[in-house]
Amino acid sequence: MLALGIVASGAVATNANAAAPESTSARTLAEADGPWSAPTALTGTTDIVDVIDVRTATDGTVVAAMYREIPATSELELRVAVRPAASATWGTPTVIDTLHAGRETVQLLPAPDGSVTLTWVRAGSQNTIRTSTLTAGATAWSSPVDIAQGTRFFDVTTAIGASGKAVAVWNQSSGRATQIYASERDGANGAWSPAVRLDNTPAEVQESVPQVLVAADGSLTAVWTEYGAETRRIKAVDKPAGATGWTAPRTLSAPASPAYGVRAGAGPGGEAVLVWTAPDDTDGTTVLEAVVRPAGSGEWGPAEAVGPVDSALAPQPLVAPDGEITLVWVDWRDTYGVRTATRSTTGEWSGVQTLSTEYVPEQFDAEIGPDGTVQAGWVQNSGPDDEEGRVFLHAARADGVWSAPTQLSRQPSAVAIGQVAGGPEGRATAVWHESVGDFTGQLWTAGTGLTGPVPEPSAKSSERRD
Repeated sequence: MLALGIVASGAVATNANAAAPESTSARTLAEADGPWSAPTALTGTTDIVDVIDVRTATDGTVVAAMYREIPATSELELRVAVRPAASATWGTPTVIDTLHAGRETVQLLPAPDGSVTLTWVRAGSQNTIRTSTLTAGATAWSSPVDIAQGTRFFDVTTAIGASGKAVAVWNQSSGRATQIYASERDGANGAWSPAVRLDNTPAEVQESVPQVLVAADGSLTAVWTEYGAETRRIKAVDKPAGATGWTAPRTLSAPASPAYGVRAGAGPGGEAVLVWTAPDDTDGTTVLEAVVRPAGSGEWGPAEAVGPVDSALAPQPLVAPDGEITLVWVDWRDTYGVRTATRSTTGEWSGVQTLSTEYVPEQFDAEIGPDGTVQAGWVQNSGPDDEEGRVFLHAARADGVWSAPTQLSRQPSAVAIGQVAGGPEGRATAVWHESVGDFTGQLWTAGTGLTGPVPEPSAKSSERRD
């Protein structure tokens, strides 16, 4: 049976390189936050379904990936649906593959040439990492292509650079140890290279979800957390443009200080950022730390403290065309909530701000559009009482200001999972799940900037709490 409600988007999807900006004109907060179209159903009411990822291609086409459980079986259909740019009408979902066991990594990633690549793991006696591509202007997805095959593949992350070069990195277990591997592809129609191992850790050492960045010149950087018996360190390897091999792993975090949960992001201007969790040496509290690599540089700057956190979940680093960096994450304060902080173009971090208004059960998504508008979506309790159900909310950041949260769910639901995609000119698209029966559910969608009459949102907005 499909286990709903357990996917945190930050754990599976890192858009390491945003598409080139279509417009760098400033967006007003009103334009970035709506108006939202009336919610429309994307699926029926009789299936067990779940939304996985939603992304916008460079031409404004929106793609949503989802699961549907095949009735009377334990198999899942991996489906994708496409909505043309600025249209309110979605096409019929297409079945890309049938997955025989469990929930595996699935990621959508737009490329600068207008294509969108879907990557997933097909579990079986041999696990297979697969991709399929929807090229710009096409109506059909390509036949699945296998990147690698073996046992115990998981935690696959992909990135595509401005040149179209794509790279996939993943974790592979062997006994009580894990290894990090990578494969590369030049262009949407290129072949994936044989897998290459990136780490050199001994037995009994494990690695976290790897992250990968593609620079404008085609150079690559992969990072991960190394978990030893007494150490937690952030490791990195590079493959310079034109090089035939990767460098040896090096440690980026402080040697004497444990660090973990690294996440990576890069902007179209070439700036890159890594963020991880580490203890504050002055008082023993836990903080988010970030290191920034300027455009055109191969060196990371010193660690910068973003703010204190407790039980932080998968912070998402989002880099605007001008180099401004916004982080969105979930952590515990008085309750679990969605937090955010922004690093200005002059290198100063803002204070931490809370976006949510009630308890957040760890599920959230955050993306940045080509003009720098940040879109965040999350699930929270509909009220102080946990029995009242959950709802999916959205907020946007434009011109340095976050909007008040807007509830997109039509009503509270026993299960609420949602994804949001940023688009050109500050537009946004959301897809979320609402329960129908004990196990069945329905996917709903809404967007901003759609063609035709756009009704006012039916759900009320909540006041922002800083």
